[in-house]
Amino acid sequence: MNSALKWPKGPVFLLILSLLIFMVPSSLKGPVLLKISEEHSLSLINMLALIPMLVALIWIQKGLWKRRIYLFNRVTLYPGATTLMVFIMGLGLGMVLAHAFSGFRYWWAIGGAFFITILVAVILKSGKTNFKEKQ
Repeated sequence: MNSALKWPKGPVFLLILSLLIFMVPSSLKGPVLLKISEEHSLSLINMLALIPMLVALIWIQKGLWKRRIYLFNRVTLYPGATTLMVFIMGLGLGMVLAHAFSGFRYWWAIGGAFFITILVAVILKSGKTNFKEKQ
C-alpha cells in the first residue's frame, strides 16, 4: 500500500482535502441543496466535501481504537495535558456550533482550527508508536 494512504497519513490527508473543498468560495459552490438558516446552507460542493471527511473520521476511529491501550497509557501518564486537549477540542466544537447562532462570521474557523489541530496531533502521535497493524 502507498505510504501516503497508511494510517495516520491517510485520514489526515482526507481531512485536509475535505477542508480545502469546504473553503471553495461561495460563488463557485453551486446550488443550495439543504437550507439550514438564513446564512447557512449546504451546497453541492459542501455535500461532496462530506464524503472524504466521513471516510477520514471512520478511519480515525478505527485507528485510534486499535491503539486504545497505548492511548490509555498516555492519558494516565499525562492527565493534565489530556484534560487540556479535551477542553480545547470541546471549546473548538462549541465555537463551531456558536457560529450558527452569533453574528461573528469566523467562529467556525477558529473553533475548527482548535479541534483539527488537537485531533491531528493525537493522530500523528499515536501513529508513531511501534504498533503493528493486523494485515
